Amino acid sequence: MLRHWTQRSSLVVFSILISSCGNTDTLEIDHSEIWSGVGNQVKSGGYWFTYADHLAWMEAHPDANPAKHTAAQGAQIAPLTDMNTPLKLTTDPDSTSGHGETIHVVGQTPAAPAWTEVATSGLWFDTYYQQPQLYPDSLTVAYPVAGVGFGFLPHNAAGFDPSQGGKYVGFAFDMKTLRNTVDVDAQIAVVCSSTNGDDLHDDTFEDAFGKPGCTYPQATSTGETLEQQATDYSSGPNSYLAQTCYLYEHKTVTPKIDGQWSTYCVLWNEMTLPDWAKPQAQPPVWSDETLKRCTTKLKWEMHKPQTGEASLFEIYLDNVKLINRAQAASMGCTLSALPTDTTKVIGKSSATDAGT
Repeated sequence: MLRHWTQRSSLVVFSILISSCGNTDTLEIDHSEIWSGVGNQVKSGGYWFTYADHLAWMEAHPDANPAKHTAAQGAQIAPLTDMNTPLKLTTDPDSTSGHGETIHVVGQTPAAPAWTEVATSGLWFDTYYQQPQLYPDSLTVAYPVAGVGFGFLPHNAAGFDPSQGGKYVGFAFDMKTLRNTVDVDAQIAVVCSSTNGDDLHDDTFEDAFGKPGCTYPQATSTGETLEQQATDYSSGPNSYLAQTCYLYEHKTVTPKIDGQWSTYCVLWNEMTLPDWAKPQAQPPVWSDETLKRCTTKLKWEMHKPQTGEASLFEIYLDNVKLINRAQAASMGCTLSALPTDTTKVIGKSSATDAGT
């Protein structure tokens, strides 16, 4: 079915600094300054976080419904941050790598749900979002995902321009994977207004953008059975076909060699809507203006195993930085994906001219 959907169960409280490094023109997402220790306020404004779908922690949540779900349906990640638990740095066990303190997460994702389970039984609806104080009509699916991310401003506020006026064409990062980690999905979330975005406002985390922030599938009436909800989800007047929630622009990154550090590049112009996006959905148009005005966070997500068994992952991240055109050439970026108009970071490229 759909490939989707991050149910953000937790923010983070681990501080970062975005700063220029030496005399280069790179902007680095620096994790040298640690959490300030007060709520989820961080010294520099940004924050690292980890998350997993709500099924993974349903047993600990008062609004979870064990009659509908089992914890085994959810993904797992450690460490799992929340509003009061910061993401702590981990020293790379390979002392010769030169990486020192890094972001480190480990976990697993179960097999993706079958379409029939969602469309006919409704067993994957996220009961967390169906709370009366959130979205009682929500038919959002708790797809099994887990990941780590970086929010540019507190409370997922938009307003930080990761291109810095067109200077930075994307971002690069060093990553080491273990446990035969499969594809890692690099994503960017954008919310331009309360009705034009791809992330769902959550009062629990004091999201700064307006509610709801995106379009989600809805039940037509209260008190529906699971089967009725499944019908509304697949073919109702507010079905998943128009969903923009979690329709993040993305690029799938395939780890190069398990157990070795490698540098990876993601250009803004390489990011596209996921394959589950439907023509009826109208997320924000991917453009320089959207990137500048609406960006809230970057994420590295693991989901949808290629087999029917659980998929393990272990990831170390370091040296996450925004890069300009000159640096893209030295970091293994696909230069043909850059816009032919050098004043733009998103637009027509030589790769699109060639039909690639």
